[in-house]
Amino acid sequence: MSFHTAETSHQLITWQRSQERLLRAELVVALGVGIAVVRSAVGLQPLADATSDDLIGPLRDVVDGLLGQR
Repeated sequence: MSFHTAETSHQLITWQRSQERLLRAELVVALGVGIAVVRSAVGLQPLADATSDDLIGPLRDVVDGLLGQR
């Protein structure tokens, strides 16, 4: 039978949260790569013709959703 001290439990929770945060950051990177591919290679509309002003709001929402305060 195994048991954790409060400090060990805290360290485990901190590690799990950092892993989740890293995963979320990697998803943001994948989103950026995906947008670049779709805009240049696929030409999917309306994304291909969207300006930076068109993209800033939706991208901010996605990034805030993934990396915002938790």
